[in-house]
Amino acid sequence: MEGEIGLFNISIKNFGISDVKNVEIFDDYFVARTPKDGPTTLYRIGVVSTMASINIPSINSNESKEFTLDFRNISKQLSDFYISPEVKGQRMKIVRLLINFERAVDDKKFEYKKAYIIAGHGDFLLDHSNRGISSPHPIYLEITSL
Repeated sequence: MEGEIGLFNISIKNFGISDVKNVEIFDDYFVARTPKDGPTTLYRIGVVSTMASINIPSINSNESKEFTLDFRNISKQLSDFYISPEVKGQRMKIVRLLINFERAVDDKKFEYKKAYIIAGHGDFLLDHSNRGISSPHPIYLEITSL
């Protein structure tokens, strides 16, 4: 996905056979650091919020809806930490989306986590799971029932 720095339109699709409702999307930002001789560490950047940044009332089966991911306000913080001379080793800027929703037919709750690598100056998102990157610490997860 390509856009302006820190601003992206993302499409979410309901591939299920049931409609979903109360879709809440939380966004969290990290810089991952992997030194030559140590484990990967995630450094959270920005404010932790208990409220979803995006709310979508419903998505019908096989329907797509767009939402805007806007991290222009912390893009500089991400970049400053990323290029800091104190941070040694390989680095990667990451946005993680946590998506909570309910199946409309029975109100069963689900959660889905997806991560994107923030590339360039924050004007490009790369899908970690579709890049062929192997990592002992995957940063994307599957849909799980709550």
